[in-house]
Amino acid sequence: MSGVIKVGDGGGAAQPAAQPAAQAPAPQTVGVSMKDFEFGPVEIKVKVGNTIAWKNDGAKPHSATASDASFDTAIFQPGDTKSVTFSKAGTFKYYCQLHGTPDGNGMVGTVIVE
Repeated sequence: MSGVIKVGDGGGAAQPAAQPAAQAPAPQTVGVSMKDFEFGPVEIKVKVGNTIAWKNDGAKPHSATASDASFDTAIFQPGDTKSVTFSKAGTFKYYCQLHGTPDGNGMVGTVIVE
């Protein structure tokens, strides 16, 4: 426990110690795995300012490409990781360019940014 003791000349009431300003939570990085032609998890929720790191844990190249073209990791190889930071709220559907389609078929996922 910590506190502040104010020592003065006794000529007045003690003043309360100033409280530190509330700080916004630090941005976080959240992982999504790409393996066996699936994203895991398929749907993920993050806060504005957070980053998603897609890791290709499979044996084939993959991408994470937004259906609305708002982000694209480009195609990357097994073992590699690509990241995207989300600066605005919304729901972003995405797919793998090689194994999914922008209309939601195949290897697809959803990012919900709050």
